Amino acid sequence: MCDIIYKSSRISIREHTSTDLYDLHRLISNKEIMNYIPKIYCETIEETKKKLTDAIIAQGMVDRIQYYYAIESILNEYIGEIGVTIIKTSTEGKIGDLGYFLLKEYHGVGIATEAALAILKIFFEEKNFYKIESGCFMENSASEKVMIKIGMKKEKYLIKQSLHKGILKERVEYGILCDRWKDIKSFAK
Repeated sequence: MCDIIYKSSRISIREHTSTDLYDLHRLISNKEIMNYIPKIYCETIEETKKKLTDAIIAQGMVDRIQYYYAIESILNEYIGEIGVTIIKTSTEGKIGDLGYFLLKEYHGVGIATEAALAILKIFFEEKNFYKIESGCFMENSASEKVMIKIGMKKEKYLIKQSLHKGILKERVEYGILCDRWKDIKSFAK
């Protein structure tokens, strides 16, 4: 049994186990889904196994930097991934970089938004984060929509910032502070 950190009527978010290997590989070996995140793309099952092993090892680290989770349907079907990597620690707390990607059949139905909102709640309320950031290529409008829906504000528009398939492309970067998230949360009640 693995640690479930979030559960709703539609999805659960949980720590990884070794049994995730083939589902994870189905996701991160898909060139179309990994189009905008080639650093995560894996060609072989061995490459995927290394990434999964690293995620499982990170779970037991005292000063954990990487929090990678599996997203499942309520029927325990694998949906995708969500995670946060600590990019800075200060007296105010931690700043994390949020990422998410799902199997294609789960795109466009609000799962990434629900999972991202759950992660904000957990990381702001339980893990001493004071800011969560995320970013994407400007042309990846689906990912940007998730950032907007969870209350993030655009902080940067970067022209010809990142190389993608041999072309320098624009990026957008978003962020949300814990205080803003608390204001949004209390307003929504």
